[in-house]
Amino acid sequence: MKRVSKMFVVLAACAVLAGTASARAPGKGLFGGVTLKAGLQGGFADRTVSWDKGTDETKIKTRMAGLAMDLTFPRGFGISLFGGMAFTDPKGTVFRDLPISLDYQAGTVRGFAFGAGVWKSLFAFGDFETGARARYVIFTGPTKTWPIEGFGVAGEAVGKPKWSEFEIGPTLTYKAYEHFTPYLGMSLSWFQGDFRMKETLGELGGTQVRKLAQKGLFRVALGASWDLGRGIVVDGEAGIIPVKGGPDIGATVRLLYGF
Repeated sequence: MKRVSKMFVVLAACAVLAGTASARAPGKGLFGGVTLKAGLQGGFADRTVSWDKGTDETKIKTRMAGLAMDLTFPRGFGISLFGGMAFTDPKGTVFRDLPISLDYQAGTVRGFAFGAGVWKSLFAFGDFETGARARYVIFTGPTKTWPIEGFGVAGEAVGKPKWSEFEIGPTLTYKAYEHFTPYLGMSLSWFQGDFRMKETLGELGGTQVRKLAQKGLFRVALGASWDLGRGIVVDGEAGIIPVKGGPDIGATVRLLYGF
């Protein structure tokens, strides 16, 4: 609930800034110079984490698909929203403080992902334009239950992972083409969360919460937007976070219709 509350604070701040931008620079658009794009979004992301600031490391894999919306205001200010299904897999997380030590290998956990972002163009020089952007994403959902077998008594494990990510940084966009707009993004990305596991084995029972800590902070991304005409836009982005032992990668693709 705390993460959801944080997201609504971000959205409220976006609304205030958007209203200010619209009031200062009215123009053409859906209303008061505002343009709207809405459609579908899908993507994946891998993130290497350590647990409880120790030596245990795993790579959390997440896949997401849902609905996306962009609101663009005058003076280069915009808001992006996302909501949809998400599947996250914290495979290899070990819980040693339970009646029976458990190494999570039960596959993906289904849940929901919600995101909000803001961007602002800053300075233009030649065919280039600098900007800044920020993004906040949360993953939450129901618990996952599976049986524990082979001990002569009934047992089950109930797991619930949750995480959030906040990212902020500058962008550099190349605007020489009419219908194709590539850009470079660099950002700092904070990833946090935990994995709660409850285990019952006969008359024994216990709960352990493992808190994750990110292993990589700096992210570099390449993206582009294609205007296909008649209001249809396709955009995509691929990013990489350098991490010891192999980089974390992620990508997003969106199909939007502009109003």
